[in-house]
Amino acid sequence: MRFPDFYVIGPHKTATTWLYNVLAEHPLISRGYLKETFYFTEIYEGQNRAFARRMRLRALQDAIGEQLAGTGVIDQRRLDVLATYGLPDSLTDAAYAALYNGASPDKLVFDCTPSTHRISVEGIEHLKRLSPQAKIVIILRNPLDRLVSMIGHRLAAHSLSTGTKEITTEMTAAAFRHVANLEDYHSWMPRWHQAFSSENLHCSFFEDLHDGQRGVDALCAFLGVDPRLAVFPSIGDVIGARSIRWQPDPEMLAALYRLARPSLDYLAEKVGGHALRWRQEAATVYATR
Repeated sequence: MRFPDFYVIGPHKTATTWLYNVLAEHPLISRGYLKETFYFTEIYEGQNRAFARRMRLRALQDAIGEQLAGTGVIDQRRLDVLATYGLPDSLTDAAYAALYNGASPDKLVFDCTPSTHRISVEGIEHLKRLSPQAKIVIILRNPLDRLVSMIGHRLAAHSLSTGTKEITTEMTAAAFRHVANLEDYHSWMPRWHQAFSSENLHCSFFEDLHDGQRGVDALCAFLGVDPRLAVFPSIGDVIGARSIRWQPDPEMLAALYRLARPSLDYLAEKVGGHALRWRQEAATVYATR
């Protein structure tokens, strides 16, 4: 059985889709049969398992629909693997491996499920058993900016489901409560740092990926593939594509800063780099509010 050589574990709203497209087009990397597998998430997320299962089935439906709607030859093997992975009892290591078994042995394969970062210590141990030499990729985005983007994404989803473009105070408050209950960098990253050495864990800054070559060069070097072969789609094609351009008022920004501050501190002290600037800029603007 074959399992991923590396995992892009998120978190959400950090350009994981863009990065997936860049990596999947590299001639030494294979995308496997499914971008977001939700394998470890569904097993180890506890109270969120039902949500993870819905997301897994939706990802499967999208992948199968894309395959059937294509103009090329239908890949029946892929369809069979995806259909099997959607069965109620399909959360097995064998079913997970089937998503990657068809890849060329001289190419790296990867899982790009952005909720994987939230799994428990037991989930991380399971991942390491399947992929003992696995490399982990974490994307770091200014926690305050990410919270704003997540609320915008949630408001967009509500607008799409209800058919209304009006953003009410109640909608914004509900979106805030949702993001306030999610784990941020400071609460989940220590689990991964404890489980993986610096040789097997790479943090990519959102700004460096947004700039293109610099961020991807460093990531390709970490993965051991030639960065000159990477193809760069426009990051603007995917960043915020499903989000409302929502601008929080000063009171909301201050509340979001209080949520983001533990992660701003953690990243500045643990990683440095752009995170030092994030903390300084946020503290200068919001610390007195």
